[in-house]
Amino acid sequence: MTAAPWTRAGHEALGRPDLQQVREIERLAARAWPALERQSLGGWVLRAAGGVSRRTNSAWPRSASTLTVGQLLRATTAWYGARGLPPIIALSPASEPRNLADRLGAGEAGWGVDGETLVLAGPAAGRAHEEVTVSPVPDEDWWSVAGQVTPAHFDGPRRPVAQAILQAISRQCGYAVARDGGGPVAVGRAVVDGSSVGVFSMGTVPDRRGEGHGRKVLESLCAWGIQAGADTAWLQVEVGNAPARRLYDGLEPVFTYAYATRLGQLPPTAPS
Repeated sequence: MTAAPWTRAGHEALGRPDLQQVREIERLAARAWPALERQSLGGWVLRAAGGVSRRTNSAWPRSASTLTVGQLLRATTAWYGARGLPPIIALSPASEPRNLADRLGAGEAGWGVDGETLVLAGPAAGRAHEEVTVSPVPDEDWWSVAGQVTPAHFDGPRRPVAQAILQAISRQCGYAVARDGGGPVAVGRAVVDGSSVGVFSMGTVPDRRGEGHGRKVLESLCAWGIQAGADTAWLQVEVGNAPARRLYDGLEPVFTYAYATRLGQLPPTAPS
């Protein structure tokens, strides 16, 4: 297959899933890690959260708009520029307008691929582990490990923004901590939304990787989600995250679609 999987052509070549499933997971993702600021732009949604994560600081081309692609891109660039953020578009096979991926890949200046993420979905399956606790709010052990493994989201000056994002989630949340010898070694979080449980923020401290702690966190979160009423599970993994992809290998959720973040450029500022 020559087409990228996050384009419509690539999606169709893979033969799965239907675009309605993509749209539904995109809605679940927006609720599971919500932006702190949102603004409608035609059928698009512009999102910002202090620069913490690409998804919460990207335009979501959710539905068709009466605006042209050029107008949408100019307005998106201006909106993010006013907030001191780079303009980013989260592009999935269900993005609108239908030719958006072609336009961005055919000379719309500066909109290069910034990151690619695989989305996996399937039946929820898991079991609880004694070493893993799942709580409705993150404790200091959770923050400690999350700050180590994902500092760009959860450490230092980013932590207050991440706390505000987590507090803004309106669905049932579970925060998992795996402990070994009394100390925390791995974490994850999950959000139950209807009959689905989404798993996020998985990580193991560097010197304890490869010991199965991540798998126990994942299984415990899925088991927690099932108890909360979920029968399907979904998760996301960046294309370049080889350890995470190995962790998810052989699990019930399988590759469903991919999305890419496309990074634009702010216009140069005039010299003062």
